Amino acid sequence: MLNRPWIKLWVEKWLGSRRIRAARYEELGLYISIVIRAAAAGDSGELRIGERPWTLEELADDLGLDSRRTARLRKRMERLVDLGLLEILPDGCITVCRFTDLQSREFGKNKLDSLIGGLARKTRVR
Repeated sequence: MLNRPWIKLWVEKWLGSRRIRAARYEELGLYISIVIRAAAAGDSGELRIGERPWTLEELADDLGLDSRRTARLRKRMERLVDLGLLEILPDGCITVCRFTDLQSREFGKNKLDSLIGGLARKTRVR
């Protein structure tokens, strides 16, 4: 099940994101839980078991929620979709928006290169 042992969480992108700041803490907890499960499932950012998308009930069960909380879970999911953090594909698959970009080696590389270059220019060798 585990496709990757860790995920990238870009602190500056997280703290500077209007979408993240607009989300409530319960929604952010759900979002991170979905990001982690999507990373464990593959590189696409999709919640799937093989080719089949997870159902909302399967997600609720995996999160340890009882059936009474599924309606709240659905509302939080809808809010995350409205914020542009998640997408529901036509087949019902829950997908983390921009997952592949955020997990790529190239994402943030230019910023890191310019930071390293700036540090090199400021460092004097005696």
